[in-house]
Order: sequence, then structure tokens, then C-alpha cells
Amino acid sequence: MDPIFLASAVTTWVLNKLLDSLKDATIKALLGTEGLTTEVKDLVHALDRANLILGSLSAGAAVGIKLGNQQLEPQITEVRHQAVKLAKHIDKLQYYDLGEKVKKMNLKDSNQIR
Repeated sequence: MDPIFLASAVTTWVLNKLLDSLKDATIKALLGTEGLTTEVKDLVHALDRANLILGSLSAGAAVGIKLGNQQLEPQITEVRHQAVKLAKHIDKLQYYDLGEKVKKMNLKDSNQIR
């Protein structure tokens, strides 16, 4: 199987998962509280464009077009690597937000007991 097709298919999947996270209302709100709304919009737009390009590679391979440009493989791998790193940061953000909510609930509960 064509390595470019494999790399683009995996990267497309990672980008879709990342886009789902960035479009989540909770994540949008959290990033908005940090003043990152404009940056997130720009990032989502760039990820959508990258996804279109990678999708066209996969679609072409599905109909038998072999790209044969091995120089693309490192760039596709780098896009995937960066997307995975960003997804990990978003996961941490969700984790810390959940921790803060639990702390607030515990404080609220302990104040009600008194």
C-alpha cells in the first residue's frame, strides 16, 4: 500500500478528532476564557484546509491514483505529530477544568454541611 496514502489517512483521522475537540462547546469556552478565541478560529480554519488536502490524497488513492511523491511523507507525518501534541494539550485543559469543577463542588458541599 502507498505510504503517502497511509500517512494521509491516519493524519486525516487525527485531525478530525482534534477538530471535534476544538469545536466542543466546553473547550471553546475554556479557550475563550484564556483569550484564545481568535487563535482557535484561525487554527480550526487551517486544520480544515489541511484536512481537505489530505482527504484529496486519500480520495485519489481510493480511485487508483498513486501520488508517488515521497517528499510529502515527512510533512504529513509532522502535521500528524503536531496535531497529536495539540490534542494532548486540549486533554490536559479538560482535565484541569474538571479538577476545578470538582474542587468547587467539594467546597460547595462542605459549606452546606456547616
